[in-house]
Formats: sequence, C-alpha cells, structure tokens
Amino acid sequence: LGLCAAALVWAEEPEAPVKKEEPKKEEARREAPKFETPEKLGEAVFEALKSRDEEKYLTIVATDEDVERIWARLPATERNVPLEEIKARFQRNREAFRGDYRWLQEAAASNQIDWKTARLHLVDVKVRKRGEMEGFSDMTLWITSPDHPGKAFPIVMDDGCNFGGSWKFTDDMKKSKSMLIADLPADPAKPAQEGPDSKKTDPATDKPAENR
Repeated sequence: LGLCAAALVWAEEPEAPVKKEEPKKEEARREAPKFETPEKLGEAVFEALKSRDEEKYLTIVATDEDVERIWARLPATERNVPLEEIKARFQRNREAFRGDYRWLQEAAASNQIDWKTARLHLVDVKVRKRGEMEGFSDMTLWITSPDHPGKAFPIVMDDGCNFGGSWKFTDDMKKSKSMLIADLPADPAKPAQEGPDSKKTDPATDKPAENR
C-alpha cells in the first residue's frame, strides 16, 4: 500500500498546521506512546502483558491517525486503494490484537508463566530497507521464567513498519508459532564464551597464537 515508504517521506517534511480539536483529543494525542526502534516496540508488548494492561497493548498497532497523516502526503499515483478501505483493514487489525492479548494471557497461564517473575530475554527482529521504506516481516520476543530454567517461550509478532519515526505493527501475531516451549536462544549481542579447547589466533598472521 506504500504506507511505510510514505511514512519516511512524511517524517522529513515540516509538520502541517494542526486543526483545532476537542481538548480530550489533543490530550490523547500528546500522550500517545512513541516507539523509536523495533526493539522499543517489542519491549512495549512485553510490558503490556506483564502489567496486564490490554489498552496499553493496543497502542502497538497502527491507528487511523497514523494512516491519515501518511495518506495526506502520498502522491495521487500511489493512492491505489481508497483511504476508508485501508482504515477498515487497520480497524480489523486492532480488533484482532485485542483477541491476541487475551490469547497470550491464557497461554501464559496454561504454561505456568508468572508475569511477576517473567523476563524479556531477547527481541529478535531484522529490519529490511527498500529505498526509503523501512520495516520488518516478523519479530520474536523470547520470554523466560524461573519455573522453566534454560527454556523460553517465543511470541511471534507479524509485520511492522516505521510510521514517521514511530514503529507500529501492521498485522496481528502468529499464534501457531507462539508460546511453544523451546531452548533458550543465544543473545547475538553477547560474544560466545570460549571453551577450554578453543584456539586463539594472531590477528596479524591469522595463525594460532603462541602461549606467552
């Protein structure tokens, strides 16, 4: 639909004049959370589940406001789908996200995951860029619990993109791949520990280093 690409173009343009609205709407807009990175978006998923806050969980999906602001700056040639149809799609997504939240809470309970002691071990996401478009096809959150040492429970979210400086999901989660107990994945940010039989090399010669 070209929305992700348009989001980046919109972010680089000056803000359009804000129309006068009801005070409550202005207040709600200022309080809307902003997720600067995909990892921040993933952390918001976990925090909403941990705090059992369904409304907070729904802030991770793109809103009508996100769509409208981007649509207003799309070239006419890229408006292949009517705005109301796109907004209706995102409305269905929000309803699906509400069901996802409740499903995740039930799955956590059935797996004996206590949110008070649960931890977010890793947000695994790969951002893809095509021109000025920036997004991802899926994101996996690895949840750990003291009751399951050495194991983790994945939550696999679906598509997301950068909506003008704030990352949001554009599709609901993948239930068939979520909350299935698995081995704890390695954190790519941490270097692998060297075993007793590991061999060090001299970076200058790329040959085994001599013991000194």
